[in-house]
Amino acid sequence: MKALALASAALMLLAACGQPSRHDAPVARRYAYPRVELPDSARQVIAVDGLGIALSTSAKASQPRHDWLTARYPSLGATLHLSVSRFGSDDALASAIANRRQRIALNTGGARPRTDNFNTPCGWLCERVTAPEGSATPVQLLAIGPGRTLVSAAFALDGATAPADSLRPIVEALDTEAMHIADSLR
Repeated sequence: MKALALASAALMLLAACGQPSRHDAPVARRYAYPRVELPDSARQVIAVDGLGIALSTSAKASQPRHDWLTARYPSLGATLHLSVSRFGSDDALASAIANRRQRIALNTGGARPRTDNFNTPCGWLCERVTAPEGSATPVQLLAIGPGRTLVSAAFALDGATAPADSLRPIVEALDTEAMHIADSLR
């Protein structure tokens, strides 16, 4: 009986030490998307048609006209297109808002976006639209302010919009940047 127990123990030791377990064997890791470098939290204020608009200092801004702003976010692979318009009547403002909302709907490709309506501390009525995954313009912003002023902004992605899960951190960063822009309107 003792011999049988010793033989069993020896066989178990040989089996345990003979080959590496599946936990010790090298295994290829799944492909992972690189982490996104978020825009700097420091702000630069740029005047667009008399309005101070605060952007991340990571943004490379240019102004083709006094009422337009283009800002490139290299780490996110996105570009902001922003315009400021002023209207002489409520009807003209309402028509411009309807036009911008139609453009936003076209930019989302008919998909149902998330829309957040809010007021800024300076009294701007804002509408931030976040498109579902896969949109080339994932975040858009409308802001209506004093003097029948309309600010329209859209972030456009440079490259492919798929796979959508890899873009989620970028869209979240653009959402945050849109909130900073809205809150900075003066």
